Amino acid sequence: MSNGRIRRRLSASLAVIAIMAVGGATLASAAPAANDDIADAIELTLGIEQRFNVTDATAETDEEFCEAEETVWFEFTAPEAGDYVGYITGSNYDSYGGWFTDLTDASPECSDDTDESYDGAATVTFAEDETRYYQVSHYEDESTVSIGQGGIGVLKVGAATDDFADAAALDFAAGSDVAAAAIADVDSTTTETGENTDCGVEANVSGSAWFTFRPPTTRSWLIERRSDAGGELAVYTGDSVDDLTLLNCTSLSNESRPAVALQLTAGETYMIQVTAEGDDTVLVRAEPSAIRSVMTVIDDGSAAVSEDIGARAASIVQQDGHPAVAYTDADNETLFFASRNEAGTWVTSPVPTTGDPDDDLDLIQLEDGSFVIAYYDTTGNELRIVTGSPGSWSDSLVDDDGDGTSTDVGETPTALQLDDGRLAIVYAESINDEVRIAIREANSSWTEARVDDGDPSLRHGAFAQGDDGTLWVAYTNDSDYETRIAESSDGATWVNSTIWTEDYEEPYDPVVGIAPNGTVWVAFEQHIKGLLIAEQSGSGWTIHTDDADHDLAELADDGIADILFDDAGYPMIVWVDENASGGVAVSRKTSTGWRVEDLVGLPLAVDDPEFEGSLEFDDLSAVLLPGDELLVFGQFEGADGDPSLVVLEDALRAAAADPAASPGAASVSLDGTDSSDAWGDISSYHWTDAPDLCTISDSWSATASVWCIEPTTGSVRLTVTDQDGNTSFDEVDLAFTGPECDDTADPFTDVPASSYADDSVTCIYNLDVTTGIGGNLYAPDGFVTRAQMATFMARLYEAMTNTVCPLAVVPFTDMPGNYADDPIRCIFGLDVTTGTSDTTYSPDDIVTREQMAAFLGRLWLAIHGANAPAVAVPFTDMPGNYADVWIKRIFGLEITTGTGPTTYGPDDFVTREQMAAFLARFYVAVLD
Repeated sequence: MSNGRIRRRLSASLAVIAIMAVGGATLASAAPAANDDIADAIELTLGIEQRFNVTDATAETDEEFCEAEETVWFEFTAPEAGDYVGYITGSNYDSYGGWFTDLTDASPECSDDTDESYDGAATVTFAEDETRYYQVSHYEDESTVSIGQGGIGVLKVGAATDDFADAAALDFAAGSDVAAAAIADVDSTTTETGENTDCGVEANVSGSAWFTFRPPTTRSWLIERRSDAGGELAVYTGDSVDDLTLLNCTSLSNESRPAVALQLTAGETYMIQVTAEGDDTVLVRAEPSAIRSVMTVIDDGSAAVSEDIGARAASIVQQDGHPAVAYTDADNETLFFASRNEAGTWVTSPVPTTGDPDDDLDLIQLEDGSFVIAYYDTTGNELRIVTGSPGSWSDSLVDDDGDGTSTDVGETPTALQLDDGRLAIVYAESINDEVRIAIREANSSWTEARVDDGDPSLRHGAFAQGDDGTLWVAYTNDSDYETRIAESSDGATWVNSTIWTEDYEEPYDPVVGIAPNGTVWVAFEQHIKGLLIAEQSGSGWTIHTDDADHDLAELADDGIADILFDDAGYPMIVWVDENASGGVAVSRKTSTGWRVEDLVGLPLAVDDPEFEGSLEFDDLSAVLLPGDELLVFGQFEGADGDPSLVVLEDALRAAAADPAASPGAASVSLDGTDSSDAWGDISSYHWTDAPDLCTISDSWSATASVWCIEPTTGSVRLTVTDQDGNTSFDEVDLAFTGPECDDTADPFTDVPASSYADDSVTCIYNLDVTTGIGGNLYAPDGFVTRAQMATFMARLYEAMTNTVCPLAVVPFTDMPGNYADDPIRCIFGLDVTTGTSDTTYSPDDIVTREQMAAFLGRLWLAIHGANAPAVAVPFTDMPGNYADVWIKRIFGLEITTGTGPTTYGPDDFVTREQMAAFLARFYVAVLD
């Protein structure tokens, strides 16, 4: 049996993840990439994107450069004569690429991304079978950069597809999960009769070129247009140029990367329209994306819009678990408060103020349920607060020194209720360029103190208090290019120390958060190195450089929301991603390391009053509601420059795999013969009113089936009709027996019917999780190797999520070079494994029962986006290591009962027979 999912073999190249020594915090340094020298250039295949890594790259003797001296090399041989474009994608730093004929080529064809679109591309003419080298470097020469990863690809450049009927196909090369094509001379195209020339409120240039795209899977897709010239990108459905439905479009200059995220249906044909303002090569890419959330506009109550909002949106969680947000209307300097009610609707109301609020503000909720909004009064140059709740607000001055004024203070205020109940506000004092704190005492008077020790720059979100009462303020010292931390036990006396220092360019936008275990975390931006995350380690700091395999990667100014902590206590940082239009990403620490997820929402619908044809996220704020429900607030600035406040609802869960879309739905048969017959002989039955996520089949017979995507409670209505046409109704409750594996048939001759795992082996065979070892054999008594385990995990993930598993770059130098390579890359990217060391996976090692518990527990996390609960176990032989919590989780899921009443056998090897039982139970547990 096939579950109908589409399988394609994906490809990725090995890259070395690098972390360097920074400031006073030490981390291991990586060796240069394998293709550091031109003699070791990695071969490029047409249409197949590979990863590059210029971390710790070096210069060769006599080497010529496109830009920086730190380079890596690729080579490409043209299969036929023509123009080819080499391009860079997903780089986490401004990258530079160019074609060379040899190491000392004095006139290479180079292309940069100084337009900050992070998509360096270079076009060159090849003869048939000609080989050239592609050099990748940073945009700026910086020998100590600890980042520099991305993707590189080569496409053959075709002629512009002027007419709709001649649209070029956006196809997948064999072995690629990205569809891409390149064309030239778009600026020479013309407009057809009936052709749309509008993208939102932006007018297209006179001509356009067309592509077709048929996605192989139903999911979210990121479609982007790349060129050194400005232009538009639009996606439609429809069969003719004058009968198209615009799904979404973006109209951007060359200062950003035009891209749209859309939920597309497998097998349907979509039309992609591009324009260009110059004669540069234009390429279009379509790559699968985790982007799922739909953005909604928080309406200020005036006209179904929230135009001209201020730059900051500060969110909180109310005591009943509902979010609230405060923002300013920059046009008339009005303060607004919005909260989400029980029905999920945002209710917005103005907040009366004495002063004129700036767009820097902060919103908190006090223990008594009331709110405090701290803001900077631009008229009086004063720091003020509004206290109360909707309908009952009171505005007052923060008189920090008792003289009746707070002149020239208050920029970027951050409010916090201290453990002793006092209100504290940290702010920037502009006259003396200081970070200061004001604390409201019990008698309502204010006391103040200086926090910093020299030349600071402070931003919203840089103030926290630990469980031990210690106050922490993060800020930057601009003159010394430092990220600083100040701590105090009483708010009056502060001790300052350095977290990070850089002699090239200052860091900015620090935020601070304290984990449930008391660890202090600070996140900040640095132009060269992107997002940096510092963890308190004793009296010092450990710097985490987020070197995950980004799809999108570059931070924007003022782009970090506050540090959040999930239910497991791990930090989570939401940030603006400048590498795509409307980009938002979250960096999450897990038990296996850092991972980056792109959380930008599906763009607003074209009929939304806020749709502008060009959407850029800015000035984020984020909040985690109970159950790890992530909401991201921010403003979108359209083409006319008017921003609107938007929210990505439940963004984190939306980015994770959705088990509700899994195959193997539960079902129930309803027998209508016992239903009432009020008027005589029954002639027909009609089943209606199935619950959400359910459909009814065979609806005009005495026995009908209700199929539901997931186990569902509720009832359906039976309509009974007699021979005279009279009807009566009966409610019938649904009684699901729960999901089961398909155990109808398998080809294996070496698994006896008497085996406890017979049905389980059949189950995983029908899920396409195993094909056996060949010759109709399963080898139930054989041990499971780590290579086989990776294959089991990857196939089960695809079966459960109905998606193709993305492949990550891995640091392992002992890859088996066979069927298991892609599964290992898959489960590494899902955080299901970290290997047996930093550089080894050990594919031939036998899987132990403690390792099995970790594999399955992490796979549950990858599918659900949350850990299974850890329960008490009866085992007296727990390993006392990382596996303890995973054993408790799979025991709670009833995946294992142990090897005896009080033993788990953590060091025992796992047989293939046992593994089948574990996998089948896992499948049922996910769907249950």
